[in-house]
Amino acid sequence: MQESQAAMKRLARWFPQTRNYRLWGDLLQFHQVIRKGCWPLSPFSLWFLFHLTAAGKHLQQRSAIALLGDALQRQAQMRAREGGRWALAPVDLWSEDLQQELINAEEGLQQDSIALSLASVMARHGDNLADELVRILRATVLAAQMGLKADSKSDAIAALAELARLPVDSAETAARQLQEEFNVLEWDEGFNAFDILGDAVPRTQFLAYVRRNVAAAYDERKKAQLFASRAGDLCDLLGDLDTDFAEMNKISTREWRYASVRSTFDLLPQQIKLAVDRWLDAAGVDEPRGTVIYCYVEPSRVLAEAMSETSKMLRHTARDLAVPVPVLPIRRVPGTQHAGIYPRNTRRSTKTRRFVFLRALRG
Repeated sequence: MQESQAAMKRLARWFPQTRNYRLWGDLLQFHQVIRKGCWPLSPFSLWFLFHLTAAGKHLQQRSAIALLGDALQRQAQMRAREGGRWALAPVDLWSEDLQQELINAEEGLQQDSIALSLASVMARHGDNLADELVRILRATVLAAQMGLKADSKSDAIAALAELARLPVDSAETAARQLQEEFNVLEWDEGFNAFDILGDAVPRTQFLAYVRRNVAAAYDERKKAQLFASRAGDLCDLLGDLDTDFAEMNKISTREWRYASVRSTFDLLPQQIKLAVDRWLDAAGVDEPRGTVIYCYVEPSRVLAEAMSETSKMLRHTARDLAVPVPVLPIRRVPGTQHAGIYPRNTRRSTKTRRFVFLRALRG
C-alpha cells in the first residue's frame, strides 16, 4: 500500500490532470484497481494509455487496446521475478506504429514536432545509441505528450527514469551523454522540460539571427504593440489571477478573480476605463470582479513618472471608488532565455515563437 501511495503522489505531482479523476486520487481504489488489477502495466503506463484515448487526439487509427496487445506480445518471452516489482513502463509500449501515430497527431494539431525530431535523431544516430539512451529519448517524447510538469531538471530526470524503467542515476548519465556527446537533447529552463533536437544550429548563430531581425523589425512602439497583442499567448505569467477569497469564505462561484489585459502605455487610459466599466456592470457569478492590467512601459519612459501618471488615470477614471484594477508595469517580459542549441525548423514551434517574442521585448 505504501508503494501505491508513493506512485499515486508522483503521478499527481508530475501529471496534475490525474487529480481530475476520482479513481486516480483514492488510495484504496488506486491500489486495488490500477496497481494490482492492471498489472503488468505500471500506473504510469495505464495513465499514458488513458491520456491518449481520453484526449482523443493522439491515436488516430489504432486503439489503446491494440497498442497494449502489441506491447504484451513483444514482452511475451520476458519472465517476471517472483516477488519482484517489475511492470511494463510507458517506454515498453513504444513501437514504430506508435511513433508514427504521434507524428501524425503532431502534424494534425500543429503541435511541437518532438516525435518527428526523435525520428530524425534515430535516423542519424540510431546505430550509435545504447538502449538506455534510446529509452530516455522515447521517455522524453512520452513525457511531452503526457504533459509532464517538473519542478527542476533533476525532478524531470526522475520522471523520465520512471517512464523509461531505469534507475535515476542511469537516467541522469544517459541524459548527460545525449546532451554533451550527441547534442540531441536540450534542457529548457523556461519550460522545465527536456526537448529533442532533430535539426539544430549553434546557439550563437541562432541568437545572432534573432538579434538582427528584431533590430530591423521592431522599434519601441512596435515592441509595445507586440506585447499587447501576443503576450497573453506566449507568456504564462501574464494571465488571469485567481484569489483565495472565495475558498476562504466557502464561495463556490467563480467571480472572485482578476481577468487579465495586456496594454501599451498609450492605450492605458482606455483600458482602465473599460476595466472600471466592467467592474460596475459585473453581476453574473461567472464574471470576474477585477481586472489586472499588464502595461508595457518602454525603456525610454521614466518608470516613476509612468507610475505617477497611472495613479492619476486610476483616480480620475474610478472617481474615488476603490476599484479592483491593479496596473502592473512591465519593463522586461518575464521568462528565461533558452540555452544550448536551438531547433532549425521552417514551421516555428511554440517554444521558438516564445523565445523570439522574449528577445524582441528585451531589446
